[in-house]
Amino acid sequence: WVDDKVCVTVDLALYDNWLLPRMNERFITNDEGQPAMMLGFDFNYDRANGILQMSHATAITRFIRKHKMEEMRHSTVPCTAALRRKIRDFKYTDTPEEAAETTAIIGSYRAYLGAMGHWAQTTMPQMKATIRIASKFMSRPTKVHMKLVIMMIRYFLYTVAEGIHHSHGSNGTQSSGAYHERKECRTRD
Repeated sequence: WVDDKVCVTVDLALYDNWLLPRMNERFITNDEGQPAMMLGFDFNYDRANGILQMSHATAITRFIRKHKMEEMRHSTVPCTAALRRKIRDFKYTDTPEEAAETTAIIGSYRAYLGAMGHWAQTTMPQMKATIRIASKFMSRPTKVHMKLVIMMIRYFLYTVAEGIHHSHGSNGTQSSGAYHERKECRTRD
């Protein structure tokens, strides 16, 4: 049983003349057209220029509203050097205060980190290393670790429209990379 298939191609003739007929040999298929959103991804397809962009802009915006973070300022970096050193040198004190701190923030810490992990895995691969560091403290997060998670959320606010960019040139070449929509960092990596 095949539920849904999403095909991304720069060669529509190959799709129409080869893939679709072969799929119809084994399955009943319907072409539902271009997707606008799927599993929290936003899709923007510029047919004239052959550019497909995927991002989590809608999911990030909903997350910010759900957790009442609309007033939070953005950050241009996911982690400062000072915070990175603090986390690298962190030692648990095993005090009752630290245990109470962990109990108070563990649910939010895991929820926030889980959402960001999904965004990084699918459309923001440059965030994987920072999320991996924060994930090491998943079982016993403290305020120091929560600062990192909040700083990453602030960075996601800064790069809310960032995502994966696929394009093909007129000579048939293809390229992929991350893109930034913000005026301050309009670059393509």
